[in-house]
Amino acid sequence: MRSCSTPTRSWPAQGDDLLLSYLALVDEWRRFPAMDPQLPRDVLSVWIGRRAADTFVILRARWLPSAYKRWLEVAELTAPTISIGTLPFMFRLLT
Repeated sequence: MRSCSTPTRSWPAQGDDLLLSYLALVDEWRRFPAMDPQLPRDVLSVWIGRRAADTFVILRARWLPSAYKRWLEVAELTAPTISIGTLPFMFRLLT
């Protein structure tokens, strides 16, 4: 899987590569609150976490629509029915 550390790196291909990259991005983001010292910007102005947060927002906005579309395709191929309750939380915001 490609590194997602900055929004200027190459994007994952559509389909499974993008879906898996999106899921990895969200999984990595779950660790962020435990690392954030919650200090004011003037105390910790150069903390890399601010750039990481900006990168997450950019990548999520760019990847979410296609990742969601692929998730629905996979669900349709592998499950007899799909309902809102079966979607992962990260996708429920779109419905």
